[in-house]
Amino acid sequence: MRRFPALAAFFFLLFWAASASAQVRVVYTVETVHEGQYTAHVMLTNMTSTPLSGWEMTFRMDQHVSGIEHAAWSEFQNVFTVKGQGWTRTIRPGEVVWFTITGVAYGADPEIPRSCFFNGASCSMQLHPDAVLETASPSEMIVSAWIEDYDFTTYTGYIFVQNPTDHVFPATWGLQFTTPSQVMEIEEVIWNRSGTEYQLYGNAHTDRVDAHDFVLIPFRGVHSGVPSTPANCRLNGVSCTFQAPDALVDIPDLSVFFKLGEVTETEWEGYIRIENPTKNELSSWVLRFTMDNFITEADDMILERSGSRYTIRPAFGRGRIMPESEYTFAIRGTYSDSLDVPTTCTLNSVRCAIKLQILDAVDNDVEDDGGDTGGGDTGGGDTGGGDTGGGAVTCASSASGLLPQVNFRFIDVRASTFVAFLDIVNNDTAAPIKNWALEFNLVDGMAITNMLSGTSGVRITWQFVGGNYRVVPDATTNCILPGASVRLNVLGTHAGTWDKPNGCNFGGNICVFSQRMASVDNEEASELPLISRLDPAWPNPFNPQSSISFEVGQSQQVRIELFDMLGRSQGILFDGFAAAGQSHQARIDGSDLASGVYLVRMLPESGAVQTQKVILQK
Repeated sequence: MRRFPALAAFFFLLFWAASASAQVRVVYTVETVHEGQYTAHVMLTNMTSTPLSGWEMTFRMDQHVSGIEHAAWSEFQNVFTVKGQGWTRTIRPGEVVWFTITGVAYGADPEIPRSCFFNGASCSMQLHPDAVLETASPSEMIVSAWIEDYDFTTYTGYIFVQNPTDHVFPATWGLQFTTPSQVMEIEEVIWNRSGTEYQLYGNAHTDRVDAHDFVLIPFRGVHSGVPSTPANCRLNGVSCTFQAPDALVDIPDLSVFFKLGEVTETEWEGYIRIENPTKNELSSWVLRFTMDNFITEADDMILERSGSRYTIRPAFGRGRIMPESEYTFAIRGTYSDSLDVPTTCTLNSVRCAIKLQILDAVDNDVEDDGGDTGGGDTGGGDTGGGDTGGGAVTCASSASGLLPQVNFRFIDVRASTFVAFLDIVNNDTAAPIKNWALEFNLVDGMAITNMLSGTSGVRITWQFVGGNYRVVPDATTNCILPGASVRLNVLGTHAGTWDKPNGCNFGGNICVFSQRMASVDNEEASELPLISRLDPAWPNPFNPQSSISFEVGQSQQVRIELFDMLGRSQGILFDGFAAAGQSHQARIDGSDLASGVYLVRMLPESGAVQTQKVILQK
């Protein structure tokens, strides 16, 4: 008889738990997944006839959660406690309230919360039908493999996986193939070998293939005669066929256009334009050529050099050349006597014809337009006198420099838009230019949509007032030392005609714009990268150090931090000011970390968060 109260209590608890679990209907839906960031909602429906006030819900998620909105929340060892707050505090009968989860997804789909409890009772987390993300099947993917180059004993090649569908190809995908030519290294993936059989798996930025995107995987190896192309393709266990590059892009008469110009007696700059005259998309390419001039930069490209032989390929996800179109990118470098002609051009191992134009020295192309840009009587008195105090000239020197040389050069001109460089150069050898301000106007039909500082450490503001554009630096960067310059990246629109600015006014004095190179036409356009990006880490996997480069489209403060898979910070990789249009680098040191997967997160001041996955293998 003593057991009866205990049994009664037991059955009462079971009844209470069953009743409590029926209090709400819990539905989970994913709204967006973009570049590893996801937004999801948990919807709670009151299934009872009485209000649910002061409710509490717990669940477990192993992936990183950066925030929960519309409710109070806390987390301990991946268990999240969420409490109603404000408009979500009380759920009236038949009413639906929701809270929003944001974080980092480690695969194609964010994890579904599990171990759900509502007011202490177990609850069932249902997945909203619209939240099931459609994925591409292996049979829809385009796979290619080719040998790019080889010598007496070694060779290099590429594996190409393209997703032509409207759906993501989910992580983590796997590819198997065989080849009798021994592969020594496969980049961008995790791979292993058993005899002549190879397996590779997507990793970090290659672990999924987004809709209408691709991954390009370089590999290298050794051979005993002529290297063999990979064969016996299987993608996620489904048989596939390695297509030849010509099957992807048929370009029988491929042309690559080089335009080079001397900037100084030792420096040159120019661009490369790759033309695609066919109706096929050139979505993955590798350009090789020989050139005696030294190339130091290729915008938005991965540049490799072996002696006088250069290999250029686009950074991940970039450089796609649309059908019957072209892609242009800027290059820079140095020379000794004269600019030399590039030779032996191949694109994806297909020989290409070189079209070349070498300009005269840029200084010889300066259009004077009348007037003296270097000083003289500007109507503002003598601005060049004074004693700088001897020794090195600094911004604290008492004298102020003469009028600068103001150069304007079109970089990109499209059907209705343009990108240009505006350089303010202090040619004075004795004094800095201090507290500067530049005003100018444009020809009819042209308008500026944005101006960004392209010089490290210089911050500017600009406005359009009374028909003129006015640019001023902030108080901490308002000095241009002798021989130094400030570059502005100018973005704008035009109505069919374009020309350099006019009405130049510098600090109340008349100045003249010099055009350092002739205006480009629509077929000589290049695209200046102005978005922020976090490039893939290299090497990855790594032990114990790696590096990761990044670029911002607008000069700003940037913070890059390393997290483990539980969302715990493992150190600050970069925290400071980053100049627009320049490549910056952060180093990852895993000496004191355990082997595993980590996340590198870049948070620019503009708020465009980007994340990369890195693997430490000790």
